[in-house]
Amino acid sequence: MRAEILRIAICFACDDRYAPHLGVAVTSILRSSAPEETFAFYILDGGISDRNKKRILSLGEAGKAEFAFVAVDNSVFNGLPIPNPNWSAAIYYRLMASRLIPDEKKIIYLDCDLVVCRSLAPLWRFDLGKNAAAGVEDIAARTHIERLHNAGYFLSRYVNSGVLLLNQERWRTEKLPDRFFAFMNENRGILAYPDQDALNLLLRDDICPLGTEWNTQILGRTAKEDTPCPEAVRNAVIFHYLDRKPWLIGCLSPLASVYEEFWALSPWKDDCLQFQRQRNRRERRERRRRLFRIRLLGSEKWIVFFGKTFYHKSDS
Repeated sequence: MRAEILRIAICFACDDRYAPHLGVAVTSILRSSAPEETFAFYILDGGISDRNKKRILSLGEAGKAEFAFVAVDNSVFNGLPIPNPNWSAAIYYRLMASRLIPDEKKIIYLDCDLVVCRSLAPLWRFDLGKNAAAGVEDIAARTHIERLHNAGYFLSRYVNSGVLLLNQERWRTEKLPDRFFAFMNENRGILAYPDQDALNLLLRDDICPLGTEWNTQILGRTAKEDTPCPEAVRNAVIFHYLDRKPWLIGCLSPLASVYEEFWALSPWKDDCLQFQRQRNRRERRERRRRLFRIRLLGSEKWIVFFGKTFYHKSDS
């Protein structure tokens, strides 16, 4: 007997700079899904080029996915704080999803810097009850709670806004977008992460906690010892890459390889191949530098061949 088709609605917010990474995330969702699952992808579009749109749309050719690019008027966000120069107004799009996507009762919101390794069906079926959202605790929750506590706000938990299950009906009924923008304008001086801080402060009693498997957060700038424990990695459904991204040379997380697997299957596979070649060249240069080192000027001098020191002198 054929299983009943399950339609899952997913929202991304993206500009053209992040469009390839959105494509990798969509590739991972489709590759990790069950046969009976289909997807409605809503892309809150902050200026994606026609070339990148065409590539994204090609992912729906197998019939498992439909795409809607929803234009966003960035003038709505004029005056709102953007504390990090690497961010854009797209950080606020998720707070407008209930208005921009009016026909969905609930939706899964996903950041573009992640990959999905197993079915999203259990998350889609999660019972929100009357809550406005569900999310996973942020990896730096204690730091964020302390920061906001010092500003006079008290929280018992702090969720990461990169993976959210949103009760769209509740957001529309209570006009939550208006409340968010008013709050951010009034508190711009204390919101280091404006959209995420506002989400946690305004919905402090209205966010259901989700297990870490739905947003296993990966730090790419730190040593490999900071990788999540083996059990967390085995249970992970979503790997969410923070700080140093896996498409940047110098990402230290061994779990960057999971991202590369889906990147190599995406319409941007040529970019992945070019990235791997650049990284390999850099690693070869680093190996040569470690094997052959000569310094004959300054207070300390040495000659090293094949990692063996043949000469070393210090004038101090």
